[in-house]
Amino acid sequence: MPAKCRNKNQLEISTLFGAFLILSVVVFVSANRAWSLNIQTHTTTSSSYHSRVETGASELTSSRPVSLDAEYNYAHEPLVELSSDKTERKGILVNYINTLNFTGSFYVYDGGTLSANIPLHLVRLAGSDSKFSLGDFRLSLQHELLPRSSSFALSVIPEVILPTGNSDAFVSNGTIGFGGKIAASQNLGLFTLSGHIGYLSHRSSVYRNINYSDTIPYGVGAYLPVNRKFGFNGEFAGIMALPFKQDQLPSELLGGLRWKTSDATTITASAGLGAFNSAGSIQSRYVVGLQYRPEAKSKPFVSRARVRDNKIEIDGEIRFEHNSAQLTSAGKSILDDVASIIRKQRGSFRKILVEGHTNYLGSEPHNLSLSIARSKSVRSYLISHGGVSQNELAAMGYGESQPKNLPGLGRFDEARLPIDRRVEFNIIR
Repeated sequence: MPAKCRNKNQLEISTLFGAFLILSVVVFVSANRAWSLNIQTHTTTSSSYHSRVETGASELTSSRPVSLDAEYNYAHEPLVELSSDKTERKGILVNYINTLNFTGSFYVYDGGTLSANIPLHLVRLAGSDSKFSLGDFRLSLQHELLPRSSSFALSVIPEVILPTGNSDAFVSNGTIGFGGKIAASQNLGLFTLSGHIGYLSHRSSVYRNINYSDTIPYGVGAYLPVNRKFGFNGEFAGIMALPFKQDQLPSELLGGLRWKTSDATTITASAGLGAFNSAGSIQSRYVVGLQYRPEAKSKPFVSRARVRDNKIEIDGEIRFEHNSAQLTSAGKSILDDVASIIRKQRGSFRKILVEGHTNYLGSEPHNLSLSIARSKSVRSYLISHGGVSQNELAAMGYGESQPKNLPGLGRFDEARLPIDRRVEFNIIR
């Protein structure tokens, strides 16, 4: 694609994403003007917050196919009753809800991740003792709408909710729910912006003067990395009931930190300020999460990548579609092994150079352009699907200018065509 067209597409995408953020803010502001009752008792903040996990779930690959999440979520006074003018509290209906969330996410295809969530609650209703209750079971499928790049991601996430929880304890809607979300993430260099907006429908979900059968969940967040292992998260999120009313379901502001303790494990901790209306609910929220993404076990000889001197050598060829920078499934499979090697070598190098080369077929300008595009495609895949930081990789293309030194073969011998067409990985220490 010509650079002019790419820039135009990126501008259109950025404009669309900006409009999405503005829309979320408008919903957020209008939702916080006044409250009567608040049923926002089960908007779980996952280990890296709503938006970031939903756009990052498809980071799972065939070499890292499973993500297991456990989270403790404490909500203080999540349901209260207000005066008719919405200025003061008349009573507390739910004192607190302690929640243990368990989520499993599974790689099902390239760009597709299936997730299942089941919560366990300890609820204290006003005037009664604490009691345990199972929450609603949630099943969702994240599907990428656009090929991943190093800076932008867009996904659609349909989901189904089964009423396995106790509606009398305010941890279930009591009916089957269905709907979905659109989640987006934009890497701006210094930090990453992310957001989601969606629609959920539950049949005949009513409590007193609130009908929350149809709702719009939404959120906008940011992640600020300090280094490769540590960073800060922030997000405001909420749920708006349909038709739009100004006395239902407030938003929350959350802030916290994210610590990647190992290649497979991430710990998060956060706190929420509660509803922006001082008389409303929720009063406060505290979250601690643990995420575990183990690398698939494989026999050592299966790996097709290894470090030798200052190079990452591979078995086979990283293949692309004919005369294109689009990777084939076989090429992606080899890059999964390369990504694993890079992650294991972290701390021992300054940067990895991804170098693209072509054979002599075609014009020199075309071959140079193709080699650059292919090296960038490889770099993008390693970042978006291999868990490699964009700061760890640089992409270069050399066209046909650096053929392999092959004794016994002339410059234009046909036997050297597949050998000169290659991608190399050079390590800068």
